[in-house]
Amino acid sequence: MYDQLWKLCAGHLFDLPKIGEEVYYFPQGHIEQAIIFFLQNYYILSHIF
Repeated sequence: MYDQLWKLCAGHLFDLPKIGEEVYYFPQGHIEQAIIFFLQNYYILSHIF
């Protein structure tokens, strides 16, 4: 279950971390992806209304 969820979120290029293994989170990359997602959806919605 967790392996499938991890692959959906992280993609197939990354493996599920082992128990006790350190995982690093870089918010800058997450922020960049969130902005792109927001702008794409805003562009679509602005043409509907």
